[in-house]
Amino acid sequence: MEYSIKIKNADGSSSISMGNIYYDKFIDQLIYTNKFPDISTWIIKDTIVYRIKNRQIIDKQKNISLNTLSIFSLAMNGHLSDFGLAEAKFSIKEVVKQNNKVITTWLPPQKYSAIIGKVLVRNIGNRLDAIIIEDKNAKVISKQFFRNYEIFNGLAFPTELVQVTYDAKENENYQLTNFRNIKINDFKENFLYFFPIGN
Repeated sequence: MEYSIKIKNADGSSSISMGNIYYDKFIDQLIYTNKFPDISTWIIKDTIVYRIKNRQIIDKQKNISLNTLSIFSLAMNGHLSDFGLAEAKFSIKEVVKQNNKVITTWLPPQKYSAIIGKVLVRNIGNRLDAIIIEDKNAKVISKQFFRNYEIFNGLAFPTELVQVTYDAKENENYQLTNFRNIKINDFKENFLYFFPIGN
């Protein structure tokens, strides 16, 4: 699928990036082929991000997130509606219904409780609409909105994501991500979904 990411920071700076994304859930490998502003490839496997140029690894860094918690994995494995929180052993504290919306408050397991507090998930029907993440002191650190769902091979997937994050002074930073030309089970071009990175 094609992606574009537009970022607008509280300090007035902004950026845009574009390219393609390929995800293979069977090997749990996420590939970004970036076309703008620079041409490069990122391979995310396990807890490592590999940066590739001219088919050579030029850098690798620890990844704080896992592919299994990416929107691609969550959607393809049927866990997007609760953002994978049940799978991650979060527990439900409260469920509130507001017209056609359901807001569920989740509490983190002990191993995450030092860095994260409540997570509020809003669903419309079976679709994830928004999440709010708090830190352990009940301060909102992130909001995400999932918009413009479309059906691809029977799979509902949001084609627009809006994320709001907050800096130390509680200023808002915005990130808008759009997806297009989404293909599910793309066996004709399955060579694009794997890049050998060794051990």
